[in-house]
Amino acid sequence: MLQRIREDPERVRAMLAARHFDAPLDRLIELDLSVRKLQGEKEQLQAERNKASKGGPPTEAVKKQMREIGERIKEIEAALAPLMTERDEVALHIPNEIDPAAPVGPGDESNRVVRQDQTRGLAFAAKPHWELGEQLGILDIPRGTKISGSRFYVSTSSSTRVSASPRSIRRS
Repeated sequence: MLQRIREDPERVRAMLAARHFDAPLDRLIELDLSVRKLQGEKEQLQAERNKASKGGPPTEAVKKQMREIGERIKEIEAALAPLMTERDEVALHIPNEIDPAAPVGPGDESNRVVRQDQTRGLAFAAKPHWELGEQLGILDIPRGTKISGSRFYVSTSSSTRVSASPRSIRRS
């Protein structure tokens, strides 16, 4: 995502406009430039420190310079961490790129209906999967809730065997 924004920010702006989406693209570009600048400086200082360490026994002047470089690297790392965190959080506000063939519009109502299937009734009353799982004895929702909290379940041994059998067939 960031690579695409770096290479062609205007294309991303056009995509955001087509989606009627307000995203902090300018802030993301600004944060990315700051992060890349600091990373470049840090890498340059690390290369300088590595080069000096290969030059034999260091003199006092070299030791002092290496301490200064080390301190500057620590300063950069301290400044870099919150910038990278903010950049990554802002990047989450940028949606995926849309297909060029998709109709332009704010939502589903802008889409053209190609076909519409008739709804078919069932010969029996439909039940949600959690009720079926409990009735068949393959899910234990109360135990899962007790162990991990709401929206969890425990698979019983019979459901585990059913889900494992296709894998064992593939292995043999």
